[in-house]
Amino acid sequence: GFFMILSSRDIIIDNSVGGPGLDPHVEGLLIAGARFLSGVHIPPASLPDRQLRLRGILISAQSPSLVRSLPNNAIAPAEVFDFAPDVFMRIPTDLRQTRVKWSELNP
Repeated sequence: GFFMILSSRDIIIDNSVGGPGLDPHVEGLLIAGARFLSGVHIPPASLPDRQLRLRGILISAQSPSLVRSLPNNAIAPAEVFDFAPDVFMRIPTDLRQTRVKWSELNP
């Protein structure tokens, strides 16, 4: 399968996404026209942070905002990004740019 988010604005991953384990919680191609936020804290009822594992490619017009925090980020980081260039291979052909053939002609 293939998963892609293409947004002209922010991409915000809800704090409820995440948890223990090594499997990715989000996998695919994410392109934000503004910011990427790994969570959002809305007091007073904000959820506790969970580790977020993202596998794929993240492109953000502005610097990503990594807002999650775990008790010991040095041992268990709050956000884990696994670069996966194979995501490009799974882009459906209908979404790919067609190749242009060109040749040089004599004047």
